[in-house]
Amino acid sequence: MKIGILPTMAGRKAGGVETYELGLIRALSRTDDRNAYTIYALGPNTAAALDPKQDNFKVRVMKPSNRILSMSTTLPLSLSRAGLNVCHATFVPPLVPPKKLVYTLHCMSQFIRPDLYPWHMRWRINALTKIGMKFAELIICVSEDIRQSALEDFKIAPDRLGVVHNGIDDCFAPVKDTPELRDHLRQAFGIDRPYILFAGKLEARKNIIGLVKAFDCFRKETGGKHRLVLAGRPNWASQGIDETIEELGLQNEIIRTGHLTLDQLPPLYSGADVFVFPSFWEGFGLPVAEAMACGVPVITSNLSAMPEVAGGAAMLIDPKRVEDIAAAIHKVCTDSQLRAQMRAAGLKRARQFSWDTVARQTIEAYRKIAA
Repeated sequence: MKIGILPTMAGRKAGGVETYELGLIRALSRTDDRNAYTIYALGPNTAAALDPKQDNFKVRVMKPSNRILSMSTTLPLSLSRAGLNVCHATFVPPLVPPKKLVYTLHCMSQFIRPDLYPWHMRWRINALTKIGMKFAELIICVSEDIRQSALEDFKIAPDRLGVVHNGIDDCFAPVKDTPELRDHLRQAFGIDRPYILFAGKLEARKNIIGLVKAFDCFRKETGGKHRLVLAGRPNWASQGIDETIEELGLQNEIIRTGHLTLDQLPPLYSGADVFVFPSFWEGFGLPVAEAMACGVPVITSNLSAMPEVAGGAAMLIDPKRVEDIAAAIHKVCTDSQLRAQMRAAGLKRARQFSWDTVARQTIEAYRKIAA
C-alpha cells in the first residue's frame, strides 16, 4: 500500500496529540517495512521531530511555510497526485479531503464542554472535526468513550468507527527509589520533600484550580509535609491558577517544571507518592497510563475516558468536588498497603498500552480502507 500520513502537532510541544503522532509513526517505522509511507509535514519542526530514517518512509515538507496556505493549496494538490491507497489525518483533516481518508478522533470536549473553550477556538476546532467525521471512510477513536460520543451525538454509522487505544513509550517504567533518584529530583526540579504530582497542560479542562484547592485542604489536615508538583506548561486556558495559588499562600509549596520531554518524566512519576489527574474531560488521558507504568498510585476522574483507561487500577473521584479529591489524596498518602496494591494494579494495567500494538491495529485499518 501507498500510505500518506498528515501529522499536524508533532514538533510543537502539543501534549497528547503530539505524543500520539510521534508514537504511531515511530512504531510504524519499527514494525512495517513493506508498505510505502509519505509523511506530509507542515513545517521543518514536524519533519525534524519525526524523521523515521527507514527506506520505506519519506518526509515531504509542505510549502509555503504558512500552514493555512499549505493546507488549502499545496497539500490537496500533493495528495491528489500521489496515488495513495490511504491518507491518514492524525488530528487535523485536509481542508480538501481525499478519498480513502482515515481520521483519528482524539477529543469531543469542545462539543460536550464548550464552556472550556473561547468561542473563536471552539468554532475552528468544531469545523475541522466535523470535516474529518463527515469525509473519513474510517474514524479511529482513541477510546470507547469517544466512539460512543460520535455514535450517539453525531449519528455516525458504527461500521465507520473503530477504537484503537493510545500506547505509552517504553521509557515509562519504574525508576528505583535511591539516593541518586532523590539527588536528581532535587537538582533538576528543586524537589526536596515528598510530593504529589500532576502532569499535563496547565489549563482549565485539567482542573488545576480544583487540584490546588484540594492540595491546600490536604496540607491543613496533615501538617504540610508534601509539596505539589505541576509538570507542564500553561496555555491560553490557564487563567486563575496563579491567582488561586497566591490567594491560598501556596507559592512556596507548589513547584512548576514547565514543559518536559518524555525521557524527563519517568523519574518524576516514579518519585511521587501519588499522581493526581482530576481532569473534567479526556479523550484518552495518556498521563494516567504513563503514571501507572512508572509504578505510582493514580487518582483520576470518574468522567469520560479516564475510568476506561484506568481499568480498575486507579482511585476514581468526582472532579467537581474538591473535598473528594482531597480525601482521596489523604487516603493514598497515609496508607502504605493501599499504595502497594495500587502500584501493582497500575503496572499490570499499563502493560495493555503499547505503540507497537497501536501500529498493528492502525495498519489493519489501512488495509480495510484500501481493499
